[in-house]
Amino acid sequence: IQIIAQLPVGTRIDETIKVGEQLQKILIEEIPEKWRKYIFMRAGTTEQGFATITGQVEGSNVVTVGARLVPLKERRVTVQELGARIREKAKLIPGIDKIEISRGSDFQALLFGGGKPLTVEIVGYDLNLTSQVAEKIKDELEKIPGAKDVQIGRSGLTPEIRIEIDKQKASALGLNTTVIASTIRSSIYGLKATTYKELGDEYDILIQPGADLRNSISYISEIPVRTVSGNTVKIKDVAKIYETFSPIEIQRRDRQRIIPVGANVEGRALGDVVKDLQERISKIDIPPGIEIRFAGQVEEQAKSFRDLFQVLILGVILTYMIMASQFESLLHPFVIMFSVPFAFTGVVLGLLVFGVPFGLTAFMGLIMLVGIVVNNAIVLVDYTNLLRARGYEFYTSIITAGKTRLRPVLMTTFTTILGTLPLAVFKGEGSELWRPLGITMLGGLTFSTLITLVLVPTIYSIFEHKKVEVK
Repeated sequence: IQIIAQLPVGTRIDETIKVGEQLQKILIEEIPEKWRKYIFMRAGTTEQGFATITGQVEGSNVVTVGARLVPLKERRVTVQELGARIREKAKLIPGIDKIEISRGSDFQALLFGGGKPLTVEIVGYDLNLTSQVAEKIKDELEKIPGAKDVQIGRSGLTPEIRIEIDKQKASALGLNTTVIASTIRSSIYGLKATTYKELGDEYDILIQPGADLRNSISYISEIPVRTVSGNTVKIKDVAKIYETFSPIEIQRRDRQRIIPVGANVEGRALGDVVKDLQERISKIDIPPGIEIRFAGQVEEQAKSFRDLFQVLILGVILTYMIMASQFESLLHPFVIMFSVPFAFTGVVLGLLVFGVPFGLTAFMGLIMLVGIVVNNAIVLVDYTNLLRARGYEFYTSIITAGKTRLRPVLMTTFTTILGTLPLAVFKGEGSELWRPLGITMLGGLTFSTLITLVLVPTIYSIFEHKKVEVK
């Protein structure tokens, strides 16, 4: 578990560290020593910029505090419960602008992406308008149950000294932007005067003004610039120098300016939170030229669902084609396929009973069920056809097939159900990923088997009876 806290832009690193120490104290209070392996803290900017690579923010105003926890079976609470406790206490610390509590490590963020599960992008060129819309969406998102650590992705404004060159005056004096800029850079960052050698090592010696001068408008105004004619003019004679504020960064996607508003989702399905947010956004007055679109896991989930739905349709078609070729009939596979919709009903009931949202792993289980639930119906229909070929009467063959194949059907179903039961009830580490798959298989197989034993023989008798009447 880790906490990323952002203080106002420009905060000194020593003040940021003090806030980090307070967060560290909260971690020690909320996480007993037996539940953690170690606690860490990182403030400022990493030398290699690793945090930026993983999608996080860096700066003298950013501090990251975290703890490596023992496995879930060795502690009584989950990371979500710990995060809720820590979040309430961390909000009381003065000076924090933004705070985010998340699971996982920087390495996981590097592999799987460091963005928030729910991200809304406000697209538009006007920075003021997009910022206003972002604030409105942030306010609405904070009111939705399940949305935690709501943040606007754009950092705050930072102070800067801006130098606007009067190009007409500079041109009249024989100066251009490049000459003026290089002179200002040398006067602020310094120049290499010489090199000092000692024991085979070389050290550059720079001449540089003090920090108090480098950040002074009066000093910058008096910087001399040599013209082409050999005369010297001061910066203030050819430029306007003033203090202002500007955003640290301007994010773009597809070459369009965006402001992301992100949030973590806890205690509710991501789709439910998105649905609530969409309803609230529809009531917001969006200015012309501003576009709202969802990104992050919402966007990826929508793409995955579309692809999996196509795979599901393809699976149903292929299953029907294979059965049609084996039975040499188009009618009997159609009867067998009636067991598939009831498997979907069982999946819905199973997820509702266990309180698990329908996600990608549950969808994959749904696709697997298409090829599994038809097995019982195949056994019944195939044996019924066999008995009719042996001379049994129509209804007698259906009843006999049901009696004879009841035990094999139940045996195969129970072995599959018992095999997936541990996956459905397991609540250890990683269960959030695999439990939906187990519950999907469990609910779909159970409900489909009970319906198949009654419905498939009934549908079979109806269609075959109609077939005889037509003949």
